Amino acid sequence: QDGALQLLNIASALTTVAAIDLTSIDGVNTGIVGSPSVDSQGAVSVSTLLIPGLAPGVLVSLNTLFVQGGYRIEKIRYQGNTRGQEWYAHFDAVKY
Repeated sequence: QDGALQLLNIASALTTVAAIDLTSIDGVNTGIVGSPSVDSQGAVSVSTLLIPGLAPGVLVSLNTLFVQGGYRIEKIRYQGNTRGQEWYAHFDAVKY
């Protein structure tokens, strides 16, 4: 992570950052784009606007119509272009 090896225990998350609240319900949206999807193992895939602090190992608190609870980001992909409209983060997370 950022040029340094990051190792975390399976049941732990980064403690240097508070959980990031991501809500998309009842007219409140804190950056989620579209709807999260859940695979057969219970992992979620989420697309958001670029939000400072999103990184592997960080906890997110999801509150959407179909997905609620705490998740740990496992993998993240950033998408952006200084000459375009795309400024997104796409991440996969597991229940924490």
